[in-house]
Amino acid sequence: MSKQIIRLKEVLELMETATEPFSIRYVKCNKRTGAGGQIVELPRCFKTSSLPRKAAKAKGQPHQAKASESPKNPHHYENYTRNLMVVPSGQIRKCSIWLIIQFNGMKVII
Repeated sequence: MSKQIIRLKEVLELMETATEPFSIRYVKCNKRTGAGGQIVELPRCFKTSSLPRKAAKAKGQPHQAKASESPKNPHHYENYTRNLMVVPSGQIRKCSIWLIIQFNGMKVII
């Protein structure tokens, strides 16, 4: 039984351009507290910046804060993290790209 394999670069490109929710599995990690190791599975989610604000409003989802409204810029690309919005709850989860282990049922490799 072999699973399909996808490269991390392709996963990041698919996350950016996704028009349909995707499933993702990653490992939690908190460098500050040293906690983590739990596997998180999000069966239906979007990358937050790939969702147009008008579409998010129409779906009844909370809109993203503008840079001027946010007290701190998270520098997602510099820190290798992405925010994911869970559908339909609208909950936002942060994930480190290096800890993604599965995307749409495919094993992720670097």
